[in-house]
Formats: sequence, structure tokens, C-alpha cells
Amino acid sequence: MKDKSKISILCKFMFIITMILGLTSCSLPKQLPFMYSPPNEEQQIAKQEKLVLDTINTRDILKVKGSFSKNSISKINDIDGKLKEFFDFYSGKYVSSKYGSSIGDLYENGNHKKSFYLIITITTDKGSYVIACTDVVSSPKNPDDVGICQLRIIHEADVDSSTAWHDGDGDTPGVRCFK
Repeated sequence: MKDKSKISILCKFMFIITMILGLTSCSLPKQLPFMYSPPNEEQQIAKQEKLVLDTINTRDILKVKGSFSKNSISKINDIDGKLKEFFDFYSGKYVSSKYGSSIGDLYENGNHKKSFYLIITITTDKGSYVIACTDVVSSPKNPDDVGICQLRIIHEADVDSSTAWHDGDGDTPGVRCFK
């Protein structure tokens, strides 16, 4: 009988402590570092899209290469040659652009890796292009992952093709022109 009474008292005590902790945690004065609260993502995406577009429109291989993550640069064979091919493919003077994007959040082994998947349709005086760019904007445990890891371009007319963006690379870092 005494054991049941002790268990009952212990359960009630645990319940009371749980309720107190649960109710007081809702009114914490500041956010703890392990709690994630995204900043204004629309502004962040717009800023990143403009940065990518402005960098591409400079047609400066070194400036574009500087936007890539350190890890991607080390994994892409002949990045300078591939960026030259990219700029040979992308011709004309910039006229206009429109954007589309999505956000990727990956939580793995205590790391919160955040990526923007940007789709930028650019019209130049010589044609229209769609540029797809994967841009890692934060990776606290792997800061060398921050930056562009994929940059792809295709003529806008070819976007609906069944093989338009498929090359089997998946998430492999790279620069690719689809002709």
C-alpha cells in the first residue's frame, strides 16, 4: 500500500513540475540560441536574387567565382572554363528579369543549413534565359558551404523540354549550360 502511495505522490509531483515548466517556458523574455526564428525571408531572398543577378551581369568571371562557396570551388573541375562557357552562352545586354525561388532548410547532425533555390528569367537584347542557382546562405557548422554551389543556364524556349535540367548531377556542385 505504501508503495502505491509513494508512486501516486511522485506522479503528482512530476505532473506539477511539468506544468510549471511548460507554462513558464511560453513567457521567456528572449529567444534562446537553439530556437530558430527565420528573419524576413522575402527581403533576404530579394537581396540574394539581386546580388546573384548583379554579379552575373558584370560578366566578371572572378567576381562570379567569388560568389561560389569554398567547398564548391574545390569540387568543380575547371570552374574558370565553365564560367567562361556560361558567359559565352549568356549573350546580349540585360533588359529585364523576373524571379522565382524556394527555400531549403536541412537539419542534420545539429547543423541548420539554409539554401535558396533561385530561378531567374532574364531577357537580354539577344534572347531570354532561365538561370537556376542554388545558394547556401547559412551553414553554421560548415561555413565553407556558404555561397553558390550550382549555377545552371538554359534558353527560356527550352525550359519545357522533358530533359531541360536533367543531367544526373543532383546536388553535385557545378556550373552547367544546357544547349
